[in-house]
Amino acid sequence: TIFAKMISFDRAVVQKENQHRQNEIDFRKLEQQHSLLNSFNMQATLIIGFALAGLNADNLVALGDDQSRYCLYKPNRTAWGFLFGMSTVACISISLTCIAVSFYVVVRSQQTALEVSVKHTVALVRRLTASIIIGYIFGLVCFFASAISTVWIFIGAPNWTPLHEVTNLSGWCSDGPGGGAEAGCSSTGWGSTVIRLDDKPDQVLTTCLNPYQSADHKIQHTIGLAFALVTTGTMLLTILIGCFFLWWVRDAFTQMESTATLEQEDETRRLKQLPDASLEQTEMLRLMRCSTHSTQQQAPQKTNIITNNSGILSNNSGIITNNSGILTHNSGILSNSGVL
Repeated sequence: TIFAKMISFDRAVVQKENQHRQNEIDFRKLEQQHSLLNSFNMQATLIIGFALAGLNADNLVALGDDQSRYCLYKPNRTAWGFLFGMSTVACISISLTCIAVSFYVVVRSQQTALEVSVKHTVALVRRLTASIIIGYIFGLVCFFASAISTVWIFIGAPNWTPLHEVTNLSGWCSDGPGGGAEAGCSSTGWGSTVIRLDDKPDQVLTTCLNPYQSADHKIQHTIGLAFALVTTGTMLLTILIGCFFLWWVRDAFTQMESTATLEQEDETRRLKQLPDASLEQTEMLRLMRCSTHSTQQQAPQKTNIITNNSGILSNNSGIITNNSGILTHNSGILSNSGVL
């Protein structure tokens, strides 16, 4: 039983050492996850900068000007303009969400690993990192959609659109309404924003809208207001989703801490229900070590040791052997008669 207790005690010591080493390994894994999150934060920051550069004043003026060749009020550019606005603001808000959640995960996981459990924290951070990467990929897709829509707005779609409301084409004024250089010219014509094709003199093209038509003013107001509402709603919706995502991450940490705490309490309760084996094993090990140490100290001294097997009497002056019972001394050898 003594040796069994010693083996059990040694096994407990080995388990403690293994647990300590496993904690060190888990801390290294946690640092790797933090490095991965920091790298994604850097990339998300760069994407935000590129997306904000896409929403510069020149692009917005070109899209919103009703006399621009790149206005979004033309049918062939409206869809691309809405895609550009929605994808750009979604890219910005999603990337900001990824950065905020990553920062929260790094800070919260360090605290949880030190105070609660390293193993549970590493498992949760690995799962949350996968979710953050998925969000980052969505932001990257929105960034590519914004870039593609920009190309189609400024290059892919035609710059001129037919002008159907022009009347009296024969007297169309190339210098604008009221041009006195041409007699009898129409008051609906204007300058360089309206052209007539050389091979189709009856077809008049314009860059965007006709400012002399009230219907075009209604189109400009309707599409412009819709564009502003859609982009604003997209930004608010993605930010709201990001807030829910951050709340879900916080709740995941709370649940993990509760689970780890319950497991630790169950383990402590189980150990308390067992007898004080650890204390008994510690005391037995101490006694065995003290016995071994005292034996090693008494070996070189002149002491008598009586063994149970043969009743051997040993001293520096004489030895009685078990096989023949011979008494040996420096002066001579006697027979097995018990004579000293």
